[in-house]
Amino acid sequence: MTKVKKRSKRQEQGIANDLGGRVRPGSGSIASMKGDVIAGDLLVEAKFTDKRSFTLSRQVIEKIRREALLGGHDQWALQIDFQDGHKPIRRVAVIDYDFFLQLLEEKDDNPAPDED
Repeated sequence: MTKVKKRSKRQEQGIANDLGGRVRPGSGSIASMKGDVIAGDLLVEAKFTDKRSFTLSRQVIEKIRREALLGGHDQWALQIDFQDGHKPIRRVAVIDYDFFLQLLEEKDDNPAPDED
């Protein structure tokens, strides 16, 4: 297995652990298996870069959104690790704005208990 593939698999497993989901077997290598991680109704595509920037186009977003819909997932996310070697130095997620608003509303409806 190449270094890039190992890094990719490590990232995918980390996302699955964080979200309580599972890594999609064969993600990226099987045409019918779109997305890298499934967590409930969420399909996550994982990317990483050692560079200082990551180019995000509408085409990339539409591809992930379409794959989520075709797979029966209500939501999608693109998770990007900016890495220094093998170590993530900044982790970000791109989600649909309406989903972002939904998450904020759910948070307001279910505030965390006060910690005294």
